[in-house]
Amino acid sequence: MTSSFDKTSSKFSGGLSRLLWAVAALNIFDMISTCWLVSSYGTGIEFNPLMRSLFEASPVNAALFKLALLIFYLILIPFAARRNYTLAYCCLSLNLTLQFSPPITEEL
Repeated sequence: MTSSFDKTSSKFSGGLSRLLWAVAALNIFDMISTCWLVSSYGTGIEFNPLMRSLFEASPVNAALFKLALLIFYLILIPFAARRNYTLAYCCLSLNLTLQFSPPITEEL
């Protein structure tokens, strides 16, 4: 079964697929780099308290959790785009902006 969610709106032609690929690639890169950093420097390097606790339990659990959320997200956004393409596109863009902006900590 193949379907294209990009033909739903001419305003953002091809944009949803590119953003979904970007989210997937950046999340996988984030997971790999976080696993490497945690193995090198310990769990204190992870700012997210939920992921930190998962890494403390098992790095495999943390990786599986992150992949499960990514898969859920990559399935959910195209379904949301069927109802409101513009909202799905804007939420996906906002996700990329917020997820990969530098963290703001008290130490700054």
